[in-house]
Amino acid sequence: MLFFSISAHGETWQEAAEAEVWQELGGENLAVIERELAKGLEENLPGLELGQVISKENGFYDFNLLDLVQFLWQSLWKELLANMGLLGQLLALGVLCALLTQLKTGFTSQGVLDLAFTVCYYSLLALALRSLALAVAANRTAIGQMAGLLNATVPIFSGLLVAGGSITGAAILQPAILAGVTGLVNVIQFLVVPLVLAGVSLGAFGNFSEGFSLERLAKVLFQIATIVLGLSFTVFMGLMVIKGITAPLADNLTVRSTKFMVASLIPILGKMLTDALGVVASCSATIRGAAGVLSLVGIALYCFVPIIKGLALVLIYRFCAAAIQPVADERLAEGLGWMADGLLLLSLAVLSVGVMFFVGIAVLVKVANPWG
Repeated sequence: MLFFSISAHGETWQEAAEAEVWQELGGENLAVIERELAKGLEENLPGLELGQVISKENGFYDFNLLDLVQFLWQSLWKELLANMGLLGQLLALGVLCALLTQLKTGFTSQGVLDLAFTVCYYSLLALALRSLALAVAANRTAIGQMAGLLNATVPIFSGLLVAGGSITGAAILQPAILAGVTGLVNVIQFLVVPLVLAGVSLGAFGNFSEGFSLERLAKVLFQIATIVLGLSFTVFMGLMVIKGITAPLADNLTVRSTKFMVASLIPILGKMLTDALGVVASCSATIRGAAGVLSLVGIALYCFVPIIKGLALVLIYRFCAAAIQPVADERLAEGLGWMADGLLLLSLAVLSVGVMFFVGIAVLVKVANPWG
């Protein structure tokens, strides 16, 4: 009887301690991330609520992947329908350019027709470039939102790591991730994006004059942007892997030594103290998992929204180029093709940033619990 009463008392103490630790560590921290996500959804996906993506039950979060995929698929079709006006304008200008090209062969004086073709040609590309600029702005906004979410959640993860005994891990990972995020965002925003835009401009507008083309220079700029993006991806991933492996080692050694000394020097109270710290560390790891789910969902939403918008424009550019290529000047199709290629590269940059931030959060979540 005495044994069972002690056991039941121990279970009640642990449950009460876990509930109190969860309330102290998880309540406000998770609420901060939830508010950040709700704000981001309101700005990017007004028709989607946080409860449709994440379900919460007894303090645990579940990710509704099917609902998210369905909503993103519907968003793609909405973007395509919203850009039907752009498609009609591009096709109309392409047909007009084709008519002017055919008229040029029937007139001896071609100065006026050449001028009209030039105006029509640049009008078509300027119209496509305006939509491309909107997509670039959406990509920049998405990268900034992902960086803001990570900068807001990394201190929360660091506090949870410290509460769980991973003091050295928090000291190593927080500055490494923040520095990596800042450097990565600066490289994408101020180097990759300008290189892609310059390549699109040179490729689309630089091949108007016959016998004079800037296509090779545009390809070089695209290649430089791709190389910079690949190097940034490699460096960030390597930094996360190295820091994620080395951070828990010192904490494991320190915690194991502390547990042995406390349990040996204080025979009765030492065991209770190490059990209490183990409960705190276990709850901290659980809260980190919940915060990780919220953060990863936010990264995915911020990442895929501009990609969907860009994909819709790419499909329109490709379709318009394929439709006007048989009847219009070849340079029109090539110009639209350059814009589609540039938008695909920018979407790849956003996706790469999302994957890198995803890995950074995963490293923070999966840091080993030194209390076992």
